[in-house]
Amino acid sequence: MQRGYQPDGWLGLLLGTKMYYDFSGKYPFKASMGGLIKAVMQFADVDSTDGVEQPLIPSKNGSLFAQPPTSLPPMTPTYQRADHMKPKADVERIKSWSREDVSQWLTKYSLQNSRMLQLRSQEIIFLYNLKYEAPEFFYHCLESKLNLITLHDLASASEAFMDLTMI
Repeated sequence: MQRGYQPDGWLGLLLGTKMYYDFSGKYPFKASMGGLIKAVMQFADVDSTDGVEQPLIPSKNGSLFAQPPTSLPPMTPTYQRADHMKPKADVERIKSWSREDVSQWLTKYSLQNSRMLQLRSQEIIFLYNLKYEAPEFFYHCLESKLNLITLHDLASASEAFMDLTMI
């Protein structure tokens, strides 16, 4: 913030496309702050009179601030887990599976001789959820914990877990 500074070169190009509010002291602070608040409110799609017309309030250290508007839109997280992308499995039915049910499910996908035969229904549901929530870790678990090494075994296991949505 330097009085009279004229940005040039790359900075001039960059700033030429941006809004600029001068807080260098050349203009009254209240006017610059009011313009900035108004721009933020418009960007946030809030009525620009909400918060802008309120007076600037001095803080204990002497700086000024505007009271926050009362109708800001709710913040939305940038990452939202896509549950709507995960096919729905019949979890209640899987919870009641016996060892025989697990064996039949695995036989259908030629996995009856794998360590997956030791899985209980709770672990099957866990792995099913893991497949959609953390796919890399899902495949890591198949390899490291269940010793499914070949691509054929991994593909068969993946297909078996997809089958849980068709039960």
